[in-house]
Formats: sequence, C-alpha cells, structure tokens
Amino acid sequence: MGRAMTAISGPAAASAFDPFGAEHRDDPYPAYAVLRDEAPCAHLDRYGVWLISRYDDVAAVLRDWETFSSATGAGLEPVATPEEGGVILSTDPPDHTRVRRAVARDFTPKAIGALEPRVRELVGRALEVALAEGQVDWIDQVAQPVPTTVMAELMGYPDRHRQEYCR
Repeated sequence: MGRAMTAISGPAAASAFDPFGAEHRDDPYPAYAVLRDEAPCAHLDRYGVWLISRYDDVAAVLRDWETFSSATGAGLEPVATPEEGGVILSTDPPDHTRVRRAVARDFTPKAIGALEPRVRELVGRALEVALAEGQVDWIDQVAQPVPTTVMAELMGYPDRHRQEYCR
C-alpha cells in the first residue's frame, strides 16, 4: 500500500458520511475526494461498516482475505454462507478459488460478448419505460435489474422465480 491505512477519528463528517444520501446522489465525487484526502479509512457509523477510499488500499484489502474475510459478503447486508448456497462474493479461498474455477468458462470475453444482444434488449426496454414516464431511476430500472436478470437467466432460474432472485 502506498499510504498507511489507519482509521482516523476526524473529520467527524467522515463517520457521518452517507454515500446513499440525497446530497451525494447527483455528484458524489467531491465527497469521495475529501474522503481520500482526509479519511481514507472511515467507519460509517450509520451502516456499521468501514469505507476504504484509496485504490491501493482497496487492492490490498482484497488481496488479504485472511484479515479481511468476505464470508459475510461485500455489501451492507450479510449474504448466505457457501453451505446455504452463498455466492462467490461471500467466500474466501480455498472455496472461492474452487467456485471461481467452476464458473470461469462462463465468464470468458467470448461468453460475455454473446450476452450483448440480451443486455441491449433489457436496457432498451428500460429506456422505453423511462421515455414514456419522462424520468428514470438508473439504479432501480437499469443498473440493478439488468445484470441480475442476466445472471438469473444464466443460472437457469425459471421465469416465475426470477423476480425473487432479482430483488
């Protein structure tokens, strides 16, 4: 790591920072710049999680799975364990390595390229809805449902179960 990762107590704004707050939604980049400069490792009190804001620090955390386990997932909500059918993001080596090898052929550039027509179709439908409504919530209408729908289809979830998977 270039700079040492140390939790700092100030500025107080770092601990109260809400990356999902309306004040940051349209332009989060100034707040991220402040975090990188003043609080590169900040505890977000509201969510009870640590936010690491510098690339080199994030890369170091991702490589050090023994210290920074992914067993409960990489998001705000805990995910299922591998025994419960958890996803690749909620596993550490050696389980992660085994699962990654098993799905690697499905994520080659050629395999991903073959998904383009379906992704275009899903995005096109979302944009048609947005144009008809005169507005779009990009996260709710595109960024979340498109990849989860594609993944559900890749995994063979029947149509009747896809909505549950995509929540």
